[in-house]
Amino acid sequence: MATKVKKVDNRVLRLYVLGGLHELGKNMFVFEAHNADKPEESEYIILDAGLRYIGHEEPGIDYAMADYRFLKDKKKQIKALILSSPHDRHCGAAHQIICNLEIENVYGPGLALELTKAELNPETVKKINWTLLDSRFEIDLGPFHLTSYYITSHTGENYALLIEALGKKIFYSGSFKIDQTPTDSRKTDISGMLSHLEAKAEFAKSADLYIGDSTNVEFTGYSKSEKDILPTFKKIFAENKESRIIVNTYDSNVVRIVNLFALAQEFNRKVVLVHRNMRKVVAAVERLTTYDINDDMIISIQEAKDHKDSELLMLTGSPEDLALDSLEMITYNKSLELNLKEGDVIVNSADLPPGTVRKMAQISDQCFLRSVKMIGGRNANVNVESNALTEELKFMFNVTRPKYFLPALGETRQLVKHAKLAVETGFDPGSILILDNGDVIEFADNNVVRVIDQVPYEEILYSMMDHYVLEEHLVKTRDVMSREGVVIVSFSLNRKNKKIVAGPLFSAKACTFSKNKEWKAFCMFNTQPIVEAVDALYSGKPEATIQECEEIVKSHMQKVIKQQIGKRPELIVHASQV
Repeated sequence: MATKVKKVDNRVLRLYVLGGLHELGKNMFVFEAHNADKPEESEYIILDAGLRYIGHEEPGIDYAMADYRFLKDKKKQIKALILSSPHDRHCGAAHQIICNLEIENVYGPGLALELTKAELNPETVKKINWTLLDSRFEIDLGPFHLTSYYITSHTGENYALLIEALGKKIFYSGSFKIDQTPTDSRKTDISGMLSHLEAKAEFAKSADLYIGDSTNVEFTGYSKSEKDILPTFKKIFAENKESRIIVNTYDSNVVRIVNLFALAQEFNRKVVLVHRNMRKVVAAVERLTTYDINDDMIISIQEAKDHKDSELLMLTGSPEDLALDSLEMITYNKSLELNLKEGDVIVNSADLPPGTVRKMAQISDQCFLRSVKMIGGRNANVNVESNALTEELKFMFNVTRPKYFLPALGETRQLVKHAKLAVETGFDPGSILILDNGDVIEFADNNVVRVIDQVPYEEILYSMMDHYVLEEHLVKTRDVMSREGVVIVSFSLNRKNKKIVAGPLFSAKACTFSKNKEWKAFCMFNTQPIVEAVDALYSGKPEATIQECEEIVKSHMQKVIKQQIGKRPELIVHASQV
């Protein structure tokens, strides 16, 4: 039984929702034991530190993470970071949070900790206290008492969490599915959850707030078990004994990856890990004793050349949001590691990300042209749901019996549908919280949960190639340049009398109008107005800086380009002094 935490005088529990709302990924929640009299003595814990992959719509940006910057001046008050899952949506940005907020204590599933350590330098890893979660594992962090419960998931090891603080109980499901026949025989610890969430009277409310997974709320029924697709894979292996088999799946689906290793061993095939993501995950799995992977089965791309096709299983994968990326690279010969050949068999063991039906059709066409067999799709039975469906979500309502419900871990339509599902189970609509990232809620003494504030919020964008955080204005500038091009205006000023002595020169790059006669006329007609604008500036303000001069010209040019050409390209003005 979890130890009850008594309320501390002058303290109130607050929850900062920093990510995971109206989006898939970037999951992050911060709990604060707020001390109104002495804010500097308030204490915090961070639950999850995920990322959201951007995809191809914004080139140069790899992923986004929650805006945690309000915590930068509270580093010493942060007790710990707790990770609920090894999925990127829950732990993908943990290394960033650890470094930037100087986190000293990290709790989580073994795989989540291993994946996080792999992104940190060895010296940082040594400074941190790493603690493995287990079912019914209890953690005391000042005013916070946490209990973790094993819950089945495609990632292999997820934990739901009960947070008790200042007399309140919050239950966080994390990402989950109720798999009744897991391949590793380890089932969701339902009895543990019920024992810790017991109410004083029958039908009484157990938790003050339930934060629930909304990812798959659009699909009715129960999710299938990973065990359900094993017969199909065995059939594929048996019917294609002479072919090289290539399986594309989610790099987060550790359960399926382990099962595929077992099948490869059964059918006497070596395993080749294609692309970095798959190698990173398998390397982390190998460092754990939880999973049974025979290291002798893994060979490199180079070593595969010495084996027959009948002896090879190629595993490739990407995150859910980019599930076709690896497959696309292979089928279009963009991969530096693997080239398709006639007779290959590809199994696409993944759902199509939204908006990629056409891309999948083109991939299938490429396979057809190369005489490569493609197996996949809804009726192929080579993929099952990664998250809980409606009946499992209803089950969690009955287990937690909360006073308030916060739909999370989903896009807007999913949050709303999850709220409607809660009402169908008898939940009071007035006790459902549809929040935005950045919202702050407070747990009052009268059992009321209310939104009290919103912290400044702007998601943090990151480029893995440059190891650089991109500011929002840079992203907007890139977007404008990609759509409208760029116009450059340059001129030189006499350092003494501030008169233009060279230029202005106009240059339009990647602009649809730059080859037109109207552009040449535009340049001719706007030379003199720029000269007059600069003269007017220095006549009225002789001490004006070169930057002020550039801003005057930029303001003038933005207006006339919009008025005379009807475009809004990115505008660069460069003035020099001679």
